[in-house]
Order: sequence, then structure tokens, then C-alpha cells
Amino acid sequence: MWEASVWGFISLGVAFGLARIAMIGTTGHAWIGVCLTLASISCFLVSMLVFVWPRLCPKPLKTQPKLILTFDPNDINGCVLFAPSGNPSIKNFRLKVELNAGEKAVQCRGFLISISGTRGLNAEPMTLTFTPAEDNESTNKTIDGGIPAFLDIITISNENLIRPHTKDFAYPGHFDPVSFFSNIGFYIFEITIRYGESSSQTCKLKLNWLGDWKTAEMEMIS
Repeated sequence: MWEASVWGFISLGVAFGLARIAMIGTTGHAWIGVCLTLASISCFLVSMLVFVWPRLCPKPLKTQPKLILTFDPNDINGCVLFAPSGNPSIKNFRLKVELNAGEKAVQCRGFLISISGTRGLNAEPMTLTFTPAEDNESTNKTIDGGIPAFLDIITISNENLIRPHTKDFAYPGHFDPVSFFSNIGFYIFEITIRYGESSSQTCKLKLNWLGDWKTAEMEMIS
């Protein structure tokens, strides 16, 4: 767009210049020649301004909004979702993801990067789901400012089975949640949310596991 304008003004300047040259031999019309000369100079200066100005004052780069990641263990039906009447009964731990009012983050995708603590796991990232997990946007969500979203981290059943909350609870072939979480202790989950073109934010959540789903607790440590 800018280049087209530049060449347009330059063309006009050349046209007026040529017209001025053509008028040199014409008697009695010197004022026309002066006007054409001024017009040619003006067009040239404007074309240079159009060309140089965007380079002197480039547009500021559009910055991605910053996600606000929190985990409040007292936020019942928020970060901790307890469903004792289901079959099986479950306890969900979820990360709260927010933006400031007026902002928007697109293509938000949550990943379980690693697990450390009592046992460690460093393999390919597992894609987690945003609530509700059955929604089409659960693994690629748009988050609007002022409307919190929740990223499912793990679910624990009344059978004391801990499972990372991937889509349909599908896992890589090497990962067996039953055997992995069979030991009592603590487990640290490294979570990354990627969004926009190249933005990401990471946090760590610690699960204190004593073997009973009702007493299981989680906290954010970074």
C-alpha cells in the first residue's frame, strides 16, 4: 500500500516535471511553468514523506495478553471440584486461568510437561482439557477477559485412582497412571499453557498424596 502511494506521487511529479520542460519553449505562459514546477516539487516531497514516515515511526508490535494462573484449594466448584454422588465419585483439581477485562487470548492449549517428586516422568507433553472436557474447544480454547476458564489437571476417584485429565483420558503407551501413582508421597506437575502465535506461561502444582482421595490436597508452588 505504501509503495503504491510512493510510486503514484513520483509518477505525478515526473509528469509535472515533463510538462514544465514542455512549457519552457512556450512564450507568454511563464506562470504556468512556475505552478507546474511547484506541483512537481510538492509531489516529490509528499512521496518521500509517505515512504520515510513508516520507517521512522514503525507501528508498535502487538503484545499478547498475560494469562493469570491461580490455584485456590478453598475454591470449591472452581479449582477443586468434588462430586461425591457420581459413579465413580471423583475429585477434580483444576487450574484457574484468567485475563484482565477487555483482553482476549486465542488458541489456548494446556499441557502436562512433566511430573516429579516421588516418581518422575519426562516424556512427550500430554494435552490437558479445559472444562467442560467434552466441549469441542476443550483443547483449543478462546479465553475472554473477566470470564475465568479452568484447566483440568488431575481427577481422583473414590477407588483412589489418580489420572491426568487428558481428552478421553488417553495416554501415551508408556504411561500407566495406576502403577505410576501407586506410591504415597508428593507429585509435582509442571503445566504449560500456550496461546496466540508464540506465547506461553508455566506453573507448578504439588499434589500431596496419602492414598485417600478425600484427603488429597494440591497447592501451587510456582
